[in-house]
Amino acid sequence: MNVKFENITLNEAAQPLKSFTIEGKNFVLSEHAINAKNALIRQNKNLQTIISFEIERTHKSSREAQIFAMTHAQTLNMLDFAPLSFANVKTNNIFLCVNNATISSVKTTVEEHLTISKYIFLGTL
Repeated sequence: MNVKFENITLNEAAQPLKSFTIEGKNFVLSEHAINAKNALIRQNKNLQTIISFEIERTHKSSREAQIFAMTHAQTLNMLDFAPLSFANVKTNNIFLCVNNATISSVKTTVEEHLTISKYIFLGTL
């Protein structure tokens, strides 16, 4: 699958996503009156979606891997809210798009010629 955030393709060589998770959180408010037997529960309808995954990349040298690690997070953190889309590699048909995603965290680890980037995005579907 191809993953894009705004106009940046995160897995340029169509690397498979590792540890992919998607979690929906609905915020519920409950109110309890003093000495009341029942509580009032409200569903705020503000569902938050958390999408996280890892991508491993190989580089020509450990220096290139280190440069990638230093510049990649900076590039992504410069973006505010942007579309996060997941598309079929062969057809490029988008099967999931979060229109107002923001990056919560990006952590890149360098191991010789390999980088492992862990992404956490927040948004609503």
